[in-house]
Amino acid sequence: MGGLLGTLNWLLPLLYMALLVQYAAVFFLRSRPHERNLWLVPVIGVHLLFLILRAARPGRLPVLSSHETLSVVALSVAAVYGLLHLVAGRSLRQHRFGLLFDRLPPLQLLGRMSWYALLVGFVFLTAALVTGWAMLGPAAALGTPELKLVARIVVGTVAWIIYGVAILGRRVGRWPLSRLSGIAVGGFVIILVLIVVSAVVS
Repeated sequence: MGGLLGTLNWLLPLLYMALLVQYAAVFFLRSRPHERNLWLVPVIGVHLLFLILRAARPGRLPVLSSHETLSVVALSVAAVYGLLHLVAGRSLRQHRFGLLFDRLPPLQLLGRMSWYALLVGFVFLTAALVTGWAMLGPAAALGTPELKLVARIVVGTVAWIIYGVAILGRRVGRWPLSRLSGIAVGGFVIILVLIVVSAVVS
């Protein structure tokens, strides 16, 4: 398993770099850059296989590692689409229609994609938090729990509150997609800062 993990470990960055190059070529050379990319699903499948194999190593809980990673991936996608939605909306209000605006999908579609990615990330984040709290109880009963686990739970809880408020606002308060996009971007920036701080502290 170690050899396969090592192979996937260096293969995944190459696959994502190839996807990035392909997206850049499509963006600048085609008139419909938001068409479906058939290579995206296989690359995500390889990434999920890597996560499952890595988490299945002895001494690790598979669900926690996979759920954490998938939640970060989904929330980062929500942040990217949210940022594009905000940029396109601002360009539209200021009547500035450049290459970026022409190549982006419709404004409403960007907002919905950010919203759906946020929902998926919230589901995986909830699962990761439930598993983390379940691990924290036995660890606390045996003594002082590991500081890294506590830091991850704190970061996850803060993120869960931020995105939970956004989902509640959308469902109950009918918040516009532009506000949700702002929360998706701002929330992800806060998560990154907390991750860095927790890594330094622990």
